[in-house]
Amino acid sequence: MKIYDLRTDTITKPSEEMRKAIYEAECGDDVYMEDPTVNKLQEMSAEITGKEKAIFVSSGTMGNLIPMLILGRKTKQAILEEEAHIIHYELGGASSLAGIMPIPVKAERGILTKDIIKNYFNEQPYYMSAINIVGVENTHNRHGGSVYPIEVLKELYNFTKSKNVHLHMDGARVFNASIASKSSVKEIASNTDSITFCLSKGLGAPMGAMICGTEDFINEAFSVRKLIGGGMRQIGLMAAAGIYALEHNIDSLEEDHIKAKKIAKTILESGIGTIELSHVETNIVIADTKLPSANIISKLLEKGIKASSFGDYKVRFVAHRDISMKEIDEVCEIIKNIKL
Repeated sequence: MKIYDLRTDTITKPSEEMRKAIYEAECGDDVYMEDPTVNKLQEMSAEITGKEKAIFVSSGTMGNLIPMLILGRKTKQAILEEEAHIIHYELGGASSLAGIMPIPVKAERGILTKDIIKNYFNEQPYYMSAINIVGVENTHNRHGGSVYPIEVLKELYNFTKSKNVHLHMDGARVFNASIASKSSVKEIASNTDSITFCLSKGLGAPMGAMICGTEDFINEAFSVRKLIGGGMRQIGLMAAAGIYALEHNIDSLEEDHIKAKKIAKTILESGIGTIELSHVETNIVIADTKLPSANIISKLLEKGIKASSFGDYKVRFVAHRDISMKEIDEVCEIIKNIKL
């Protein structure tokens, strides 16, 4: 039976062309900062985001943890949307390792705004902890790949600057956000103090993420990366995959968005769930189901479709480069014929 794996966009495998780039990569010792391929990837990432400097790290989780370790201090807080990846999928590293207390804040579709957070910045007595980080997620995974409107982000950033608070963006899928919002990654990143993006999600690299920020911030990130065991040696092999992804795999993300909309429309037509089509902005589809999600996932799996449970009555599908448009059409036909 043919399998259509739509659980996530991290299950993609390196293409033959990417594997060739890995094989041919020039390597050095990156702890000595002598790996030319890593150095090139870091320079590219800084240029793409418009930041002064960038650092290659092993994962998006490390990419979010390092800024928290730099900025985190006991008695400090980080404002995060209540469904944020940092809260749900990173094992509490912000608190357990960085010593910072996350403040979960509810926001429509995961989009924190100035008006939502401003009341958290009232003058406080010495015995109350103060906020020194605001974290945003773009696109927002648990809100179905929602995208920050650029004007909302600008207003939020201007507010955090006025409060001398660091704004960090978990931009794991920021290239999806860029395509959907028709704003460049550089423009999006210009409204942050630091930004992390993943190479191993929609871009198809086997591992890795980038943190981009000021020169001083990234210089400290190098020390913190080493502190938590993230120093890597001849890692140019994986950096080459990242370079290939940035040079060749960004434009195809738009096709993934089209695939997601096809799935969403089919879910509505089939009656297995409900979804607001205008909320399908990128490559993630989260549908409310009539039956328990475990039942729906089981029925889909019987036909070869792998999806994820995102709650007792929620199912998630993620379109990606390893499932072609033709295969998406096949998936839609299967969904239409699922018997509840």
